[in-house]
Amino acid sequence: MFKRKLLHRTDSRAELQEFADLSAMASHGIGDLVRTQDGVLFVAGANFEFGRVDLVTAPDSPLIRVDGNGHSTIASDLTAFPNGMVITPDARRLIVADSLQFRLHQWDLAQDGHLSNHEIFARTPGSMPDGISLDQRGGVWVAAGHGGVFRVLRGGKVTDKVYMNNTGATACMLGGEDGRTLLITASDSTDREVNQRAIHRDGCLRCVLRCRERACHPGIDASGNPGRRAQSLNAHNIHYVDVGTTIGRHPHRPHFAA
Repeated sequence: MFKRKLLHRTDSRAELQEFADLSAMASHGIGDLVRTQDGVLFVAGANFEFGRVDLVTAPDSPLIRVDGNGHSTIASDLTAFPNGMVITPDARRLIVADSLQFRLHQWDLAQDGHLSNHEIFARTPGSMPDGISLDQRGGVWVAAGHGGVFRVLRGGKVTDKVYMNNTGATACMLGGEDGRTLLITASDSTDREVNQRAIHRDGCLRCVLRCRERACHPGIDASGNPGRRAQSLNAHNIHYVDVGTTIGRHPHRPHFAA
């Protein structure tokens, strides 16, 4: 990340080689990235260290494009701090979370990787969007630190929310055999040194939430009692994952709201 270089290998036995040096476009680091079907990469640049500067006066950070030959350019300078990103299944749109503008950007995506027709997919006032994931119905699941994880539709309507108590959600992804398992990574601090120490104590992957069909059903509140109805989530299948050990029930499990 802080070396601001992309590495690649031609096969599983080959040594890692430098693919692109992005230091000229990102003064501090690089973060999330996504790849198109045709090999174009979009990479989140960072012109400051998150958590170490005043976010009000922090310099804007760009969205970087890297072509299949390693050539890099600025894809967009409309972002303040680009973060998680997804490409829609039809490969025609790119959605990027912006942690400092409290929004999800969207662009039309051409086959050659050119971005056009920028618009705001959704605003997330009061929540800093971090990692994101797209579901089959076009909803975007957003990890938003201590704002938990929520599902938002184009235009800004929030349909589901996962409260993470005192833990900050950093990324989320839909997976599993049928694509209905919501995986959430989380940490208790933005300080990397603190997180490194916590990895051995608590692990990184905090919970696994099993999604049902898209119908509504009862949720679970903070006390473990049936609460408000929550769409798409089976609140009874919440697990605490201590990396490197066994999976067990979370002693302070998250709860949901519609």
